[in-house]
Amino acid sequence: MIKTLTHPLIGRTVRLGRRRPSAAQLATRRWYRDYKTGFMPPLPADGAHWATPPAMSALRQMYLNDNLCDCVIADFAHLIGVLTGNANPPAVIYTPQQIETEYGVCGYVPGDPATDQGCDEITVLNYLKSTGFPDSTGNQHKIAGWLALNAADPTEWEEACYLFLNVIFCMELPDAWINPFPAADNWTWRVAGAPDPSNGHCFGMPGYFPRQKIGRIYTWGMVGNITYAAIEKYGVDAAGGGVYTVLSQDLIEKAKQIAPNGLNWAQLEADFAAL
Repeated sequence: MIKTLTHPLIGRTVRLGRRRPSAAQLATRRWYRDYKTGFMPPLPADGAHWATPPAMSALRQMYLNDNLCDCVIADFAHLIGVLTGNANPPAVIYTPQQIETEYGVCGYVPGDPATDQGCDEITVLNYLKSTGFPDSTGNQHKIAGWLALNAADPTEWEEACYLFLNVIFCMELPDAWINPFPAADNWTWRVAGAPDPSNGHCFGMPGYFPRQKIGRIYTWGMVGNITYAAIEKYGVDAAGGGVYTVLSQDLIEKAKQIAPNGLNWAQLEADFAAL
């Protein structure tokens, strides 16, 4: 069952829609930890903050997640907005028609409600690697690859957010996170009971505050927070969760300069090329 919720800010419904990947899909994951080889420079004491004004123009988009179960597609469209908004403003913003087209990778047929069945994130991650999300200028916005992160290791997702400007959370939300529904920016999701498999959702983290142990997150056109403890509880396999980061070639080249010895870059790029 996929839930429909009431969004108090806009007076419309919003939807969940992340499907848990299959065991076979999960077995294909490449892990960030497997490429760590040496010294990683100290992370910034005040964290990383990529929800910049250009990126926010994309993060405010609903991307049809008010009437479709396309939260995974919407999240990756937001992600492309964060990457382009920081690297080469203005941020890419997709039209409703483009979002419907990309949702087709999960089987959606526009105008056929029976095909609105949500997505799993690994299908979409692989699609971004092979095809990308094209914008109105014809730029495909493909990624070089993606890596799974250990939700129980904050250092991994802090490093990924700092180096690659993104972390993606796919979780089965506890009921308390959506009842009541977040009413405005700056809510905080904390540990709040068991995850609910019918609350599958996908959202991104464009920044974090290490002193407060808070991640900055975006979803449904709003920007809020999640505690480190909540990430560690709900992002692990046992809770039906998953945590990921995507890498573009430009970001790989930038990260090599920041952390030249921190990762086995040659092996990472070779593995991405082989996929």
